[in-house]
Amino acid sequence: MINKKAQSNITGFLIITLIIIVVVSGTFFWAKEFLDDSNQVNEISRIENRMIELDKAIREVANEQSQRSVNFDIDEGYLFIDNNHTITFTFERNPPDAFLSKGTAILGNASINGSCFNYTILGTLGEERSSCVMKKGRDISVNYIMLNDTLTNKCYSVQFKPSGNAAAGKGSHKVLLTYSHTNTTNDCINTSYIQVINVDIS
Repeated sequence: MINKKAQSNITGFLIITLIIIVVVSGTFFWAKEFLDDSNQVNEISRIENRMIELDKAIREVANEQSQRSVNFDIDEGYLFIDNNHTITFTFERNPPDAFLSKGTAILGNASINGSCFNYTILGTLGEERSSCVMKKGRDISVNYIMLNDTLTNKCYSVQFKPSGNAAAGKGSHKVLLTYSHTNTTNDCINTSYIQVINVDIS
């Protein structure tokens, strides 16, 4: 038969053990959430850099009428041609609240009333970038705007045309960018020159 002192010791030991288990479990779940958020923030930063690199390659292809390829590794999410002037990366999950943006220009005209936030507004050649790298919600986009030469009223822009795969999910990919041709249109105040870039996400 266990005496009262031994029972008291066992009970005390069990209580201390339970408290330790609760504290360790709570710390684990808190730390896990913190680590998940930290990993997601690192992934957001990595994708931002990839999109900036993609934008740089597009600009080089348009300026040089040449070809470039950009390596693009996707851990989670999708890269796709959103429309004829936008390539978008969408994460599968919303970012942590501190990184959830309603609309931010990482590169380009940061004014909420500017051409990066409203495609119908013309940018000014020589004053604004031809492209915007935008972050909104779970999306990061490279968006090409129409630039107006205020001296001649001619406009210039870049458009994308799928030449193979227009989208990709998880995995290691290569985005092949190839200059195709320049379209002449009357979309602007005067003549518009649209450089068409073929895009293949393989």
